[in-house]
Amino acid sequence: MKYVNDENTDSMILLKSSSIYPILSKLATKILSIPATSAPVERVFSQSGFLFRQPRASMIRTTLQQLTMLKCNRGLY
Repeated sequence: MKYVNDENTDSMILLKSSSIYPILSKLATKILSIPATSAPVERVFSQSGFLFRQPRASMIRTTLQQLTMLKCNRGLY
């Protein structure tokens, strides 16, 4: 309620005021943070391209999604 009643209209108040709103500040940092690069997405797209070649052109979307997920996460097991 302290944040709701705050008169400060600075849109970055949650990120700047970690001492005033410690829990909201942590939440804002996690939720509002954007990755600095799109490299992870580009890697997944690239792996999908390797899997979906001419001999596999008739592959259904679900199979391609599953193969991409397995290939991109193979290091996790």
